[in-house]
Amino acid sequence: MNPTLKALLALPRPEYAKQTELVLVDLLWRSKGTTLGQAEAVSGLAATREQGRATKRLVLEKLPPKSNNIVTETSGWVREAARDGIFADPADADLFSDAVVNSIAAPRSQRDQSKTCAPVHRGSVPLQTLNGAVNKNAPPNLARAVDVMAQLGGAPDEGAAGASLAEALDSPGGDMVSHFFEHVAPAVWRREGNVNLPEWPASLASLAPPGPGDPFFTGLCLEGPQGWFWDRWQQLLDPSTGWREALPDRRFIDWATCLARTGLALTYLWEAAVFRSLRELCFGDEGAWDQFVSMFDKPALLVVAPRSTPPSEKDLTALLGNGLGDGYYARAALDEATRDQPSRETELDLASDGEEARKFLASLNLTAGEAYRDPRTAPKTLKEFVRYLMLARVASDATADEADLYYLARTDQKRRRVWAEPGPEWMVVVASLAAGGPGKQCTLQEVMVDLARMGISIERATLVDLLEGAGLTQDSPDADEAIVISSGF
Repeated sequence: MNPTLKALLALPRPEYAKQTELVLVDLLWRSKGTTLGQAEAVSGLAATREQGRATKRLVLEKLPPKSNNIVTETSGWVREAARDGIFADPADADLFSDAVVNSIAAPRSQRDQSKTCAPVHRGSVPLQTLNGAVNKNAPPNLARAVDVMAQLGGAPDEGAAGASLAEALDSPGGDMVSHFFEHVAPAVWRREGNVNLPEWPASLASLAPPGPGDPFFTGLCLEGPQGWFWDRWQQLLDPSTGWREALPDRRFIDWATCLARTGLALTYLWEAAVFRSLRELCFGDEGAWDQFVSMFDKPALLVVAPRSTPPSEKDLTALLGNGLGDGYYARAALDEATRDQPSRETELDLASDGEEARKFLASLNLTAGEAYRDPRTAPKTLKEFVRYLMLARVASDATADEADLYYLARTDQKRRRVWAEPGPEWMVVVASLAAGGPGKQCTLQEVMVDLARMGISIERATLVDLLEGAGLTQDSPDADEAIVISSGF
């Protein structure tokens, strides 16, 4: 399949969601593959409530100083539901409710204004919305970003990523916590007064199939980070692979969050590189065609250097700053030049020498002033989105004991330099899914292929060091690419 500008422009403009778990929350609320998304349930939330102004902005609990009267807390409704039909003693109901909610709390970030919980159980979904966490009535649609990424990677339907996550959560466990959330969800939903969907649905996965995938971009990037994401997303969520049963509920959703945050960060780095190369083609750069074509087959996006390399020599600040800003303006120029034009659907033949693509792009008559703008002036939203998806979260509260070990990059104490260095749990996710299932094994070469699809370059010795640090291999280093890697579960 050959790309078109229409396909390459499909990704929405993102904004950092404060907590990476909120990517999954938004996917469940707004993907066209879920019951809530098809009902546009966020839009159906009540505009006013008895305690004052509140428009679609739900949070689990506000953090001190709790001065924001626009968002609505749901933690009190959880306690009320627990007192009604589960516990005879209100004190027991409150104690158990708080313990359960704290058990699924997301790691804190700096300057958080509210608590976030991981959507570990389907009944926890009504407790919060992306709108509430970022305190905006209409934040960027992260659900669409994930669903488009999945379609670029081969998902057949619009909303397929959301549908598969909803299906996985529709099979609650038989433990007391699962029972608790199944009881709480309908009661909280009634308090929220959703006019589009008055009753809490029996299934998060929509019974009506989502719309067909857009033929202009479905499966366009099978050998890029999008293809890696979709393959591993399906594998994790498909009950036949055994992951849903083998992983504890919290770890299962942490793995799904890890896939989504990694896939999105690399996909937007990929997008910026694609549009930078297309812009160069507009102005006759002959080498830009080869760069553009390389983006569709194991693109070179990030380098994980050895730990011994000084941070100053592996710093990604320029890539995550000016690189993304430059790509943002290149994309904006091509978007504006082809808006409402048939040229948007012109195919760029990847198997050709690029001459026709050059002629087409030159015909758009972009000016240097339009295509080359100071990347430092680009909106911070995209830069922050990618940067904070990659980095481990750091809480302002010194007493917070949650740890984020699923990071792809690290930073120095002053957060001035950033370099690619995957966390131990990130390595467990990537290697375990490369192995194919719980208790299975793969080779070092298979892990390296997955990393190459993601756009990550890494030396063999560096990868072995990371895998050994995560406890995933004790094989002989002399085995080369045949080193055996064991699944983390």
